[in-house]
Amino acid sequence: MVPEVMEMEKAMSIGQFSKLSGVSQRTLRFYEEKGMLRPSYVSESGRRYYTPEDLIPLQQIITLKYLGFPLDEISQMMQRQTGSLKDTLLAQKQAIEQKRRALDQIIKALDHAVAILDVEESLDPSVFSFLIHSIISENQQLEYLSQLFPEQTIDHIKQLFSDKDKELDWNKRSAALFHSLKQVISRYPPEADEVQELIEELFTMAREIFGDNWQVLNEAADQLEAEEMPGFFTSPFTPEEETFVQQACDYYMKQKGWITDA
Repeated sequence: MVPEVMEMEKAMSIGQFSKLSGVSQRTLRFYEEKGMLRPSYVSESGRRYYTPEDLIPLQQIITLKYLGFPLDEISQMMQRQTGSLKDTLLAQKQAIEQKRRALDQIIKALDHAVAILDVEESLDPSVFSFLIHSIISENQQLEYLSQLFPEQTIDHIKQLFSDKDKELDWNKRSAALFHSLKQVISRYPPEADEVQELIEELFTMAREIFGDNWQVLNEAADQLEAEEMPGFFTSPFTPEEETFVQQACDYYMKQKGWITDA
């Protein structure tokens, strides 16, 4: 028998609750098995009863599912719920906002990809993939770089990319530069004028981001080489191509007198 605390006029069978919520009985049972939504009461005979209050967590599940959260993640979120309903809703709002920020990054990456392809119709696939990945993970990358570079440098980078047009222009230039570098690698030696012109553009773009403090840049580069890079950092180049680009950069810096053979 349904406990006295559950008013009989509010108690609903699983069939009634299914009709009210628009969620099938099979799905309700699945949610129960996953620990996502349990009925308010189960009788000795196994009959399940729900109340109107059970619509709140059910709606949370539906919303999270619609936003693309995996069921296992939703299940964990529902099981971790503690405190008042307000606290629960605020926690789920925070999770949804985090998901929205991730979706915004994906949308921006797609917008930039379309704009880049309008200019570079035959863009190398590895360069295209690199740029998409970089845009999606740019917040993680910036957080990591903030551990290596001075706060002033990080603030400059944030300001530079706070302008949508400037950021798009930067990505277009990067795409064109990396694509061109990949084209010349198999055709010229690192010291060739055709290669060095591209390396000069590479250093120009580096200065735009990091400024002219090459000591800071070199120290950060040494630290990056000394440790394994996180997975959200990728490269448009193969290991062989990276070696070529490094050789071309070394030649460029020697010609500028920034480094010596000693």
